[in-house]
Amino acid sequence: MPTTTYRYAVRDSLRKLRIKLGLRKPLPAPEPAAPSHQVYHDVGFADAIGAGWFNHAKQELFTGFPITGTDTVIDVGCGHGGNLKFCANYAKRAIGIDISPDRVQSTRSALEQAGIKDFDVIQSDGNPLPITSNTIDKIVCTEVLEHVDDPQLTMGELVRIGKPGALYMLSVPGQASENIMKAVAHPACFEKPNHIRVFSDTDFEDLVKSSGLIIERHEYFSFYWAVWHALVWTSATDYDSGTHPVLDAWAQTWRQLSDLPDGRKCIAELDKALHKSQIIIARKPI
Repeated sequence: MPTTTYRYAVRDSLRKLRIKLGLRKPLPAPEPAAPSHQVYHDVGFADAIGAGWFNHAKQELFTGFPITGTDTVIDVGCGHGGNLKFCANYAKRAIGIDISPDRVQSTRSALEQAGIKDFDVIQSDGNPLPITSNTIDKIVCTEVLEHVDDPQLTMGELVRIGKPGALYMLSVPGQASENIMKAVAHPACFEKPNHIRVFSDTDFEDLVKSSGLIIERHEYFSFYWAVWHALVWTSATDYDSGTHPVLDAWAQTWRQLSDLPDGRKCIAELDKALHKSQIIIARKPI
């Protein structure tokens, strides 16, 4: 044994003996690392993967919504570009549209950094969409319709730009989670430009069907985020960067539930009962 290692071993043994004889107090346990805001999103991302989002093996943005090398994909209301970046990895061409210039730039930067070559990101309010009719294979529009003045008009534009047979992935917040938010969040959350309407399951299906699309799937996602958002408002925590013990506990609980043998099965049922988002996969008739 090297001399230095031997000296440290003897020192540690003597320390343990002094503690045992009551001649020395134990060293204080190290403080646990403070949870970061990113932890909440890491748990949420893992939850999304478990629910069928971002499936690289099947090249599906979500279950039932595959992207192929011949597709032109558009994301209307692309935000910071997370969904569009996934699609752009597999599509022939990717187009993002958002009303916010900051988000347009954020999406453009995300795709450039990912090495995506054939893409465009356009600033537009979507009325009308600056896209030629019957030219898009896959249309994504998530968490947008609850913001717009006329959802039927927006749906009409989405249908117009799709090729015959085009596949659509649409989502809006769940009614139950929105009702909870109305009770705990600031009233401005339900004023323009935020959520100015709440869709029930039936409302959402009726909107999609009346636009002329055929619904293939109606799915429900994220009990985790539904509760997390309610806890953020109840604990008066900063949405973008804040932490709070109640949020730490919630993220830990969800992570532990996910690790249980039947955890994913339980989560799927919780998502149906109380979901942050309801998702419809639909197709334009040929």
